[in-house]
Amino acid sequence: MVSGPGFNELAQALAGAGCQTEAAECHATLTGLLCAGGSLPQDWMAQISGGGDSLDDCRAELEALRSGVTAALASDSLEFDLLLPDDDEPLEIRTDALGHWCQGFLYGLTLGGIEAGQALPGDVGEVVSDFSRLSEVRHEGEASEEDETSYTEICEFVRVGTQLVFEELSTRRERP
Repeated sequence: MVSGPGFNELAQALAGAGCQTEAAECHATLTGLLCAGGSLPQDWMAQISGGGDSLDDCRAELEALRSGVTAALASDSLEFDLLLPDDDEPLEIRTDALGHWCQGFLYGLTLGGIEAGQALPGDVGEVVSDFSRLSEVRHEGEASEEDETSYTEICEFVRVGTQLVFEELSTRRERP
């Protein structure tokens, strides 16, 4: 398994630095940016974290996040995983985080130079469209076993879809 900060560790670091972005969205924005462009701009930490009073307070966690996401996406063993709240959190919180993850991923693609409506190779356009719809996902009320199963399946779809986007956009990243 590829290392990097856990969800709670990243959330605490971001909050401690006064950042405006939640952990799931921060992870996803970085992931989308890496999928779209490969190399990161000089101010990537501010872009993925929403800025903050003191990014130095979370620099180590953001650098570990970058290293972990980069290695996981490039791994042949499909080690990439979404950074979301633990399964012991209420489904409403996990579902909201998943929606924020999808939203952050789309924002990261935009930061990486992929504009809305741009023609994308292979199934990437469909995945991006699905992520756009999933960015609005919400859950209210008591969670049933069926709801938990659906959440797990959607997370797996997003995980695999992200890996597909990374692979399909590889030729875009390799261009000078």
